[in-house]
Amino acid sequence: MVQEKTADVKTMTEFTAKKQKILQAALGFAADGRWPDASLDALAAAAGLTAAEAAEIFSCREEIVSAVLQGIDDRMAAEDFGFDPARDGVKDRLFEIIMLRLDLLNENREAMRVLLRDLTASPAAALQHKSAFCHTMRLIFEKADIDFSAVWQEEAAVPALAAAYMATLASWRQDDSADMAKTMAALDRNLSRMMRFLAVFPFRDSGGKSIWSNL
Repeated sequence: MVQEKTADVKTMTEFTAKKQKILQAALGFAADGRWPDASLDALAAAAGLTAAEAAEIFSCREEIVSAVLQGIDDRMAAEDFGFDPARDGVKDRLFEIIMLRLDLLNENREAMRVLLRDLTASPAAALQHKSAFCHTMRLIFEKADIDFSAVWQEEAAVPALAAAYMATLASWRQDDSADMAKTMAALDRNLSRMMRFLAVFPFRDSGGKSIWSNL
């Protein structure tokens, strides 16, 4: 039994290592302009793997892009923001979380610009990523300690946050400044618009106050 568990751990470790090699190869291809014509075989070769090994992990390029973004989600989920709802307003919490996500995207800025553009280049690619994107928006709310008491509340809030995030992402793509001042200003505006929109819905805290009233 111990030997079986050890073998399973080794297999999983090898799988993870191969996966990371492919993801790094994809980031490299995207950063230097080779992504549009990159095949899975070419990515496997760049990662030092056979085509068969790569095919066991990813079946298409969209899965690779999704895995890159899932890695961003995982790092965001692991972050301890130390928020105090009594001290930190809703907007401030959302702002800090989204800026962290953009900072993580900035670590491979040129590559992420290309991969994100590729992901939204066609309706089919965007549709494939829709579920994962909605999960990211829910994760942002979760990290901000915003709980929804009814399904309809989440269904209203998630698209509103998605719109604010995508509008900010458009600014991020054009913002080459070191301090991301334009991006931060855009995020501030977009969150304010989102909260004004959501304030018309009956989202209430335990004291009966709208949770979106904190602008």
